Amino acid sequence: MGKRADIIVTDGDPLQAATNVRYMFINGQPLDVNDNKHTRLYRQYQQRLDGR
Repeated sequence: MGKRADIIVTDGDPLQAATNVRYMFINGQPLDVNDNKHTRLYRQYQQRLDGR
């Protein structure tokens, strides 16, 4: 039987603030690392600051 795993692929030590997550798999399914709550909120408020 297959196993499920949560895996991240980073460009450095995952516990360092300067490290970027390149790929993320949750329950074996790939997730878009650029589509999360923090980036959505950043985009929303950046548009407000830009006057859009």
